[in-house]
Amino acid sequence: MRTLCPGKKQFLTVFVAIIGCVITFSLNHGAIKLNGQIYYLPLSLDAVVASALIGLIGGIVFRSHAAVNHSASFAGMSALIAIATIEQTIMVGVVVGIIYLLLEKMFGGVGGKLGTIGMLSTLIVATLLQSLNPYSYCNFTAWTVVTPTLVIASIVTGALGSAATLAVREQLVLKIYKSNDAVIGSATVGLIGGLFLPYIPIVGSVLPLVLYEGSFTGMSSRKRLPGYPAFIIAGALAGAIFIVLYGLFPGCGGKLGFMAFSSVLIYQYGISKLLPFSDS
Repeated sequence: MRTLCPGKKQFLTVFVAIIGCVITFSLNHGAIKLNGQIYYLPLSLDAVVASALIGLIGGIVFRSHAAVNHSASFAGMSALIAIATIEQTIMVGVVVGIIYLLLEKMFGGVGGKLGTIGMLSTLIVATLLQSLNPYSYCNFTAWTVVTPTLVIASIVTGALGSAATLAVREQLVLKIYKSNDAVIGSATVGLIGGLFLPYIPIVGSVLPLVLYEGSFTGMSSRKRLPGYPAFIIAGALAGAIFIVLYGLFPGCGGKLGFMAFSSVLIYQYGISKLLPFSDS
């Protein structure tokens, strides 16, 4: 079988990133702002649902490019305060593809890596375009809505998202695709959470985000998180970090992945060394 030469592979990676980012962004906002004109779409989805849906479709269809598509979908979750137009979204997609290629062989098996790439790409473009679309990197008033109920709900939901993703990967995806596909596992959990968790009173607007974040820790390999206790602890930590960084980088797509990425590394190189039990 002929293999793609490096040039074609790189081109396809960037192309898939652009498409994943643009489609997610468009579905997220229900409209496309192009050349100063706004074109409304017949379908508008929540950011989590849009990203998870595109991630799931990409996981099933693209296979070899599913990861970069999923990464781009996280960037496409950006709010208009970070990325305002389709032209800017295309720029973000290009950067996602480039950074993905640069980091492809680094941090293997660390859940949240794809989201971190999405966040870095969004911040790079938002910073470069400050004169056109001013972006504030911190919203200090955001923390005023944090309550004890939200803190507890976030920690529990993060742990649930992580464990559920591992279960979906190993008990469902593995049987269907003969592969422990992290993208399909995360997207499935995120899509279910995005569709149903908003109906929970008081904290329903936040829980889909935290569950999706937890699903990113659930994308980790067992070399990074060796068993369910590790996945649960890392997911709970991700939920806690969600609260700590609540007002940082507002509206920046990929932020959830960055927090999950941080929680996995903190668990592996910090918390795991302090635990009295051996994970399995």
